[in-house]
Amino acid sequence: MLEDAEAWAEALKALLETELEELGENLEKALAGDFGTLDYMMTSMERANSLQEEYLTTTNKIYETNKLMRTAQQEIDKTSNTVAKRRMAQFIEETQ
Repeated sequence: MLEDAEAWAEALKALLETELEELGENLEKALAGDFGTLDYMMTSMERANSLQEEYLTTTNKIYETNKLMRTAQQEIDKTSNTVAKRRMAQFIEETQ
């Protein structure tokens, strides 16, 4: 009788392990979708975040450079000092 109970317990344990593994695989497929695996999905998301940060950094640099160029052009337009105008124009030329 004890042997039957142990055999039944082992069979139940094996069944539960199989069911849990299958459940885990199905859950991973459902969460990962077209990515295939959660690892691949996480890697793709990290890469997308990295590219987004790079894009924002570059965009901010371009914005700040354009802002500086506008300021330099405004200073050229405001001043009557020809030396200052020439230096500002030279600065704009070197920055482009």
